[in-house]
Amino acid sequence: MLHIRSSLDLIQEIEQSEIRYMSDRMSAIQDRPGNPEGIEIQQFGQAICYYSRSMPWGSFNTVKGITGRMQS
Repeated sequence: MLHIRSSLDLIQEIEQSEIRYMSDRMSAIQDRPGNPEGIEIQQFGQAICYYSRSMPWGSFNTVKGITGRMQS
């Protein structure tokens, strides 16, 4: 029998998978000798910010995991 999870659970699982992938990818680039791409990764609660000095594309300069609950 097929079990269907709630949409919110599935969305959160997909988002966490994307965050793990991006963190691994950016960390690998950052670990190159001298960090030539200028990678910075900073976590703020559940949100994580990715920045690259030399790669101007949105996928390398983004924030993941931010929610409405984080707003003050």
